[in-house]
Amino acid sequence: ILAEVVLRVAGRPIAAFVAEELSRPLELPDLELGLGPRAVESLAFSYWLGKDRLRVGGIDVAAGFEDRNNTASLFESMNPAVGLVTDAASLAAFYEFLVAGGVTHTRRRLISEPTLRRYVTRNHSGWERTGKAFCSVGRGFMVGARLPTIYGWWGTGGCFGHPGGFSSLAFGDRDTGIAAAIVTNGNRGFGDLARRFIPLAHGLREACL
Repeated sequence: ILAEVVLRVAGRPIAAFVAEELSRPLELPDLELGLGPRAVESLAFSYWLGKDRLRVGGIDVAAGFEDRNNTASLFESMNPAVGLVTDAASLAAFYEFLVAGGVTHTRRRLISEPTLRRYVTRNHSGWERTGKAFCSVGRGFMVGARLPTIYGWWGTGGCFGHPGGFSSLAFGDRDTGIAAAIVTNGNRGFGDLARRFIPLAHGLREACL
């Protein structure tokens, strides 16, 4: 739906929109939606290492996980939710740009402050039935809360970001000014995601307080 909205409003496919409006101005050539000139074999393979069955939203995500998530068709679909191709450094740099308020390192503004604020601050909180956890969200990112979140055990109110699958996490923190991306390719499920990344994210933030 988002890809279609971008196409109709901007008159460009979403991959071109991301490249022209974000990646190029930010000088992040390795931040792309879709494969571009790459072969799918050049990407890190995504592995399922968890239980044989894991139901999310009524679907067993463990069954056929590797077949679904390592095909060219996945990236060629231009689905904004799963089609980003990048590395940890580029992803962290993108969040650094957001922490800076939508301004590039050359002081060029790409996103207005009022628009960005709607995406990185809380819009709604409640019990998220798919992940079976309390969750706070803005209009574009999962945001921190008083309760423990994926960004740490406490004090995450200034954080915004999102986990990728069950193996990666990227976020920015307005309180400490840091941006981080932790990218792995082993997937086990929600519990393992929390076990691995909450202590890492908390440690990164605590070191900057």
